[in-house]
Formats: sequence, structure tokens, C-alpha cells
Amino acid sequence: MNEMRERVARALAHAAGGKMIGPGRCRAMQEFGWHGDGKHLELYAEAHWKDFDNDAGFALSAMRLPTLAMLRAACAKAAEEQVRPVAIRLTDAEQMFTAMIDEALK
Repeated sequence: MNEMRERVARALAHAAGGKMIGPGRCRAMQEFGWHGDGKHLELYAEAHWKDFDNDAGFALSAMRLPTLAMLRAACAKAAEEQVRPVAIRLTDAEQMFTAMIDEALK
């Protein structure tokens, strides 16, 4: 699994764990006898890891094409960081961003 995809999957697992504490506690309580400790959350995440991995893929795919605001921010940051003026076209920024997300989806 790609490092970025794993980060997203772990974040989704963590978010799901937070939901287990609320009033609509999920089935992990029945499956693993939830007692509020981290071990049971780990067991839940492990048992449902494939789901979190799939969801991470969907989340990354949704981000594959950046918004115009994201592209403008990337170009502005690149220009700000340079000692000499450098022009980065929006299409270049889009191609770089898309390539990064494609790598994360591998």
C-alpha cells in the first residue's frame, strides 16, 4: 500500500473510532466488547482495514483533479519561494498535482 493511501486509511479508521464513542456506537461494541481502551479500537480497525483502504482510494480519487483555487495557491507559493521570478502555468501545476495523486493511488 502506498504511504499516502495508508495515511488516509488510518485517518478514516481514527475518525470511525471517534464515532464509536458517541450515542450511535457502532457494531464494534458488540464485536469486540468495547471498554473504551485503545486495544479494542485497534482490533476494530484491523478487522475493517480493507474497508478503510477502499475508502481511502475513493477519497484520493475525489481529489485527483485540483480546483482552480488550489492551482492558483500552488502557483503563488512557487512564485513566492523563488529568488528569481519563475512562472508556473496552471496546466503545469495541475499535471504535477494529478501525478502526485496518481502515485498515491498506486
